[in-house]
Formats: sequence, C-alpha cells, structure tokens
Amino acid sequence: MKSIEVLVNGKRLCVAGSGAPDFTFANLTVYDGNPTVVGSLLVAGQRGKNVVSWLGDYRLEQGDEVLLRIVEVA
Repeated sequence: MKSIEVLVNGKRLCVAGSGAPDFTFANLTVYDGNPTVVGSLLVAGQRGKNVVSWLGDYRLEQGDEVLLRIVEVA
C-alpha cells in the first residue's frame, strides 16, 4: 500500500498508510507571531469509518527539517 514515511531531523517518526480505497494525509502548520509554538505536524487518515492518527500535534522548532516520503509497504 502507498504510505507516508515521516522523518524529522533524520529520525523516523512513523510510516502511515490506510490502504485502498481509504486515505492518509500529513498536515504541516507554521505559526507566525507565536514565540512559544513554531509549528506542528499531524499525520492521520481514514480506514473505513474510523479516523486513525499516527502523529498528532507533533511540535516543531525553528530549524527542524521535515521529510515526507511516499513509500510502498506490505
């Protein structure tokens, strides 16, 4: 199945995939003007009627490198 591999600063945080016909998504948010929270990352999806979360509100700091890679997994 097609999946999203998520790495932050070279560390793999998750490999997320829902399988057909469902979907998986990643949402990267950057907050401008908020000195305490720079950004956040959410990885979730739908499996049938269920909402699945692999990574919820992962806090990002200034200079973090985020890599999203589309991969095929069994």
